[in-house]
Amino acid sequence: MKKVLIIVCLLVASKLAKSQNMNWALMNDSLNQSVEATLSLDYGITYGVGYNYVFNTMFPLALHGDVSIPSGENLLDDYKIKTGAVLRLTQIGDVYVDAGLMGITRSYNSDFVRIFNFGSEANLNIGYYRKHWYIGANISYDKAIVSNFKHTDDYKNNYPEVVDGWYEPESGGNIKFGGKVGGNFGKNGIVLQAGLVKTEELSSSPLIPFYASLGYTYNW
Repeated sequence: MKKVLIIVCLLVASKLAKSQNMNWALMNDSLNQSVEATLSLDYGITYGVGYNYVFNTMFPLALHGDVSIPSGENLLDDYKIKTGAVLRLTQIGDVYVDAGLMGITRSYNSDFVRIFNFGSEANLNIGYYRKHWYIGANISYDKAIVSNFKHTDDYKNNYPEVVDGWYEPESGGNIKFGGKVGGNFGKNGIVLQAGLVKTEELSSSPLIPFYASLGYTYNW
């Protein structure tokens, strides 16, 4: 049973983690907010919306939040909410380096169990940004911290020893290696992201070992 819990935690933790859809070269005192809509391949088709607010201080800081849900009949059964901040560490010419830290809340439902999970994501991004286009690479670490399991009656009838409650998984972390390319047209932008997903030991991959997303942004 313990192995089953670890496997399910890995499934939940491997939800797509993508870098924010911002073009640093556009962000200034008069253009420091953006909204985004994303269509992703994430164990099926996933829809997401997000928001960024940039403080143009000595080290520009972007507050970020997004919500994503999978397509299907019961849209609210599974969801992921991510909030946090991205700090621009340095700029050398048109090359920008930033790092982000996010808190994640997510829910996963199946015919056997409902899992409510808290986790975190840390990421590091480097990119070449111009006002009309940009390209970059990123690495991120997504960790499931604690999960609440509530099993269905059908599952309990077959496995009466199962116990509902909170669990701290022995594993549940994933590392993502990816890249992105984007273009901006006035206040509008599009970005394509894709990459590979490995478990935190780097010795194996989740069921679907890659991710991809297409995003639209509006800046003001």
